[in-house]
Amino acid sequence: MTNKTEAQVFGAIGFLNEVMARYPQAISFAPGAPLLDGISRDRLIAAVDEFTGTATGWDALFQYGPSQGIINADLARVLTATAGLTVGASDITVTVGAQEAFLLILRALELHRSGTLGIVAPAFAGIRGAAAFVGARTTDVLEGPVGVEAEGLAAACAEAEARGEPLRALYVAPDFANPSGTVIPLRARRDLLRAAREREVLLIEDATYGFTDPDAPPCLKALDEHRVVIHVGTFAKVCLPGARVGYVVADQPWRGSTLATWLATLKNMTTVNTSPLSQAMVAGLVLSDPANLADRERQLAQIYRDKRNLLLAALDDEFPDAAALGLSWNRPTGGFFVVLQTQWELDHAALRYCAEHHGVLWTPMRDFYAGPHGDRALRLSCSHVQADQIRDGVRRLGGFLRAGPHREGSQ
Repeated sequence: MTNKTEAQVFGAIGFLNEVMARYPQAISFAPGAPLLDGISRDRLIAAVDEFTGTATGWDALFQYGPSQGIINADLARVLTATAGLTVGASDITVTVGAQEAFLLILRALELHRSGTLGIVAPAFAGIRGAAAFVGARTTDVLEGPVGVEAEGLAAACAEAEARGEPLRALYVAPDFANPSGTVIPLRARRDLLRAAREREVLLIEDATYGFTDPDAPPCLKALDEHRVVIHVGTFAKVCLPGARVGYVVADQPWRGSTLATWLATLKNMTTVNTSPLSQAMVAGLVLSDPANLADRERQLAQIYRDKRNLLLAALDDEFPDAAALGLSWNRPTGGFFVVLQTQWELDHAALRYCAEHHGVLWTPMRDFYAGPHGDRALRLSCSHVQADQIRDGVRRLGGFLRAGPHREGSQ
């Protein structure tokens, strides 16, 4: 299997949306969509009222806003209190979700001109799509049992240099990576930071899922003493994805200012600014006091932990003969996802068949790699499926796998 075409890269997320829309009655373990518990129309209005009463007026929410954002000071204060970052308002650019953040970072680093982006794989499809969109050269850095380590970065650098396109940056999700659920241990994080500094490689840290386990080590940016980490966060998982509010912490000196300021300049040519109304919603919901975000994250982490435990228990009960069937799965302590290894090839055709004939959806793991990996595995997400559907969904999946999907769906 060769590396994916641009159409395949760009279409990975859209394909899942299309399948879910086509089979609305299927139990879906496919999307990494969050819970919206506790967020209602009245709560959103109150949140915006709270923000406008302390920071700005309503009129400012209906106009264009500064490209760098209007909630930066609040966000800096909360990140300092809850994530241990040493960050100021000018070090942050507020983006239209994490996806715009990736696009802006890759464009700012001019990876479309020279150099290579390393992607710790398997990886969230959005980073691969962002790289394809800006024309950046990429190479997959396959993770091990505890994610990527300094040795993996060194090997990737050597391979890229041999091709004449040095590794300039590495995308890494150190906490409960999507989709694998791996967590980089504290010592390995420090080693990775040291290796990145020595080799002049910037680490693009995707911090989306760290909140799902309070025992996770400090994020890379909290350990970063030499400004080698560009930290990307989002409120999609802890607040509401429809607001489309993400952010970048980029305190690296850049063009006489900071990288964050340059990202804001580039943003003028993409989305101009992130919706002030959306920023006000997020600020009123979780940024007015550091305790608000911490409480929200703690509440959601427990819900996701309970659902993940339900999913793992259902897999144990459904497949007591897992070894005989050639099945195995990981047991993550955080994040949204469980990865199920099988003996069959599981592609988009198999997913369609499973949805139509067995009424359950999942995500092929091959969508998270550039090349020939993940063909015999699938990702199960526990985040969006209702708790009382999990056991039935696993039972349906069992029917599909026991029937032999290598005969039913794959081509």
